[in-house]
Amino acid sequence: MSAPPESRQIDDDQEQEEVYVPVPHNPEALQILPLGGLGEIGMNLMVYETRGKLLLVDCGLTFPSHENPGVDVIIPDISYLQERKDDVVGIVLTHGHEDHIGALPFIWPEFKCPVFGTSFTLGLVGLKFQEHKLDANYLREVRHREGFQAGPFNLTLYYMTHSIVDASALAIRTHLGTVIHTGDFKFDHTPIDGRISDLFSMAKLGEEGVLCLLSDSTNVTHTGSALSEQSVRPALDEVMGRAKGLVVTATFSSNILRIQQIVDSAVAHGRKVVLNGRSMESNVSVARELGFIKIPPESLITVKQVKEHARDKVCIVSTGSQGEPNSSLMRIAHGEHKEIKLGQDDMVILSSKFIPGNEGAIWGLINLLYDAGVDVVHEKDMPSIHVSGHAPQDDLKMMLALTRPEFFIPLHGEPRHLHLHRRLAISMGVKDHKTLVAENGDRVELDAESVRILERVAHGRVFVDGKGVGDICDIVMRDRRHLSQDGMVAVVMVVEKDTGKLLEGPEILTRGVIHEDENPIFLDEMRQAVAEAIKIGPKGMDFNEDEEVGANDLAVRAIRRFFKKRLGRRPVVLPMVMEM
Repeated sequence: MSAPPESRQIDDDQEQEEVYVPVPHNPEALQILPLGGLGEIGMNLMVYETRGKLLLVDCGLTFPSHENPGVDVIIPDISYLQERKDDVVGIVLTHGHEDHIGALPFIWPEFKCPVFGTSFTLGLVGLKFQEHKLDANYLREVRHREGFQAGPFNLTLYYMTHSIVDASALAIRTHLGTVIHTGDFKFDHTPIDGRISDLFSMAKLGEEGVLCLLSDSTNVTHTGSALSEQSVRPALDEVMGRAKGLVVTATFSSNILRIQQIVDSAVAHGRKVVLNGRSMESNVSVARELGFIKIPPESLITVKQVKEHARDKVCIVSTGSQGEPNSSLMRIAHGEHKEIKLGQDDMVILSSKFIPGNEGAIWGLINLLYDAGVDVVHEKDMPSIHVSGHAPQDDLKMMLALTRPEFFIPLHGEPRHLHLHRRLAISMGVKDHKTLVAENGDRVELDAESVRILERVAHGRVFVDGKGVGDICDIVMRDRRHLSQDGMVAVVMVVEKDTGKLLEGPEILTRGVIHEDENPIFLDEMRQAVAEAIKIGPKGMDFNEDEEVGANDLAVRAIRRFFKKRLGRRPVVLPMVMEM
């Protein structure tokens, strides 16, 4: 599996690839190499190297935008790691969100190394391994505060509160000192399950001496301290209490404590609970089995049993809070769900964040629901219906104060997040020359005295489309965007082999360009343009005398000129020429 490095720039005529020049490095230093998650949100994959061995921390994916038509998911390019697969001693997972574990089924088979994580994280990974028919014997469950070894790395996971249970920070003990990789976190001092972040261990590590802290930057633009998950319950109770009909509450299927609060509120208001959506059912099943969520058996019913109960006595907990086109909630909004129909007096609660990039889809979903007469509650109108799982500035300062690192590197964020977090660390006493901003592909060298970026290695994004992994290159993606934006014109004709004379056609077929039935004159003009190009030949169509030009070249140039002049468009032109 490979893909072009992220730095590759492609224009319409050629590819230009950045040349990576190795830089001599200190064999005793610690090498830190982000292949995903720095300079972007999501697709987290960090590589730590010491004494010739590699440790991977997290292995996440990101989801495609409108710029990636037809792509299912996007994963990190591991070309660099493939060259050193025998040196990979393990993968450590900080928690079970897709941007930290989602790429495992595609990347892990390259290494077949141990995968370390806590019980819920590995429970979710186990489902992926089962789906992809991978060997789950490589999964190694570890407990918080209990050390384990992977090659030369002595490792310990410490509990952190986040928007998923069983999240962790990772301490990496090397011959140079201790490095802390926080993963995603916030400090929730009153979590509903009673498990607070392990501040004691962070302080103890700080007392012992932390060489380097790599910390979550996602919410560095937010001031103050994190709001507790507990603060969502009063908002849920308020809206659940005034709902007159069926209630559908949408949230992320991995946010088990949020689901617990939705269930508790529904039960308190005399409602039965339905789990709707494949990932919602599977994730809650894992959480129930491991004891992370408690749902009274008598309160849980299936989707098919909804019609057996009064509408004002049912709460559906669903996926689809981001307006995903194929989600169960979107099918409900379109009236296409077999069992769940919405109408007057019903309510939909979106207990989740409007993730940047998804706003249009979410507002589209909300508009559909309002058109159906449904009352919709969301964070833009009622901010207390959702709280973030990431640390704002005061929590980030506390992490710095507890660990007191000698060096600091910001994690998880776009460039603006990383630079702001670096400034925050300097304000907390980290020396300017002992902190830097790295992005994907930067090889960072850390020793007891200094930190520096050596060079950039091959990195980037690999597109997963169906069963194909990495076979969609940038040129293919450019063609897909071209097709989606400008449409396609196919020209079918028969020419005489020896003379190039037009014998039959041309016939014109278009997709995504014009409505053929409503524009017959336009189609006739296109046919005439192609026929004229065949008649006047290469010279008349301004080809150079030394160019080898066939009927297909003449047709393409004729169609392109026609559309540029008449509509200012550039459709993809596919000539199909038969010679006789």
